[in-house]
Amino acid sequence: MGVQHTYYPAISTRQSEIRALKELAEPTKDRLFPIVRLQAWSRPKAGQGGPLERSLTHIKDALGIRPFALDVQVPRQLPTTEWAQLGIDEQSRLFAPSGGFANWCDIVETDERLIPTVIWADNHAALRTQVSRLAALGRGLVFRFRRSQGWNLADAASLLDLALGDGPVLFMFDCEQIGARDDLTAIGLSVRGAMLAVAGMFEPENSEFMLCGSSFPSQFAEINPEHAVIDIRERVLFQMLRASPLLLQAGVVLKYGDHASVFAGEREPAFRGAPRVDYPTRSRWVYHRCAQGFSTAVARVRADSRWDETLLCWGAQRIRRAHGGDLQGLNSQSPWVAMRINIHLHLQAHHDDGGALVIEEAWVD
Repeated sequence: MGVQHTYYPAISTRQSEIRALKELAEPTKDRLFPIVRLQAWSRPKAGQGGPLERSLTHIKDALGIRPFALDVQVPRQLPTTEWAQLGIDEQSRLFAPSGGFANWCDIVETDERLIPTVIWADNHAALRTQVSRLAALGRGLVFRFRRSQGWNLADAASLLDLALGDGPVLFMFDCEQIGARDDLTAIGLSVRGAMLAVAGMFEPENSEFMLCGSSFPSQFAEINPEHAVIDIRERVLFQMLRASPLLLQAGVVLKYGDHASVFAGEREPAFRGAPRVDYPTRSRWVYHRCAQGFSTAVARVRADSRWDETLLCWGAQRIRRAHGGDLQGLNSQSPWVAMRINIHLHLQAHHDDGGALVIEEAWVD
């Protein structure tokens, strides 16, 4: 949280998302303030700690010494292995309200890089105890207000007389999944109302307001079985709200965030159907699907009129190498997802300076 941050991506601790984050250029990482949702790492490895510890290790390895917001994911998948069950148990314990969410606070206290995200709760006594303990760390706080939860306004109201500490506060308004047919004006009015309500509860001084959401689809064959260009609707919504006279009058200067080109709702594993290669631009996502395989799909991406030959981030470089014949390790959807997320993160971090080029490493076309 700070003036130097131009982009606030919400990221989960999945392998493709962490890989995409790790491969960003260091100056680009400096522009980000990620809100990382902690969940169990999917694969065990001897001597590397439990599922949550492994996830934290990967996040810190990707970001280095930079601070980041730590949130936590409610377990959603059924366990299929002993490791998966261990991960679900570890995550579930963080939501126990006893001691003011003591298990969650204990994890946050382990590292000064971690800026805590508050866990909302109907148990307002436990919620207040949690907020007081986290605020006392002096690092700042993050509040994620979710559209599907009525913007958590009732819970927020229980904190009105509570000191939030001397650190900066980030109010994150998460629209979650934005459908292709959703009315952006209606969503915008809802978000604006929530922001004004929060601004009235907590003075905007020493705080930031951030909009987040995702219009990245979960299904592609239904849109077009081979090729489509999809507007990044969360960007459109942001442009609508950032100039709102009511928000400006309330002292709300809006920051941009999103779900890093990832579907924000419940979703199936990454690979379903025909091989697909995605290519983000600053305002749209382009995809090409091809039953013949990834080599044909990536060739179509390179031949697309929207391809930017001057873009040199890791994801774009890896697409070039794949088009040149280096398809090693690219026989599943996951690494292609990492490339898409990496390009999207780069372009959104540099959005206001035209998607400025950052050369991360040498590449051979």
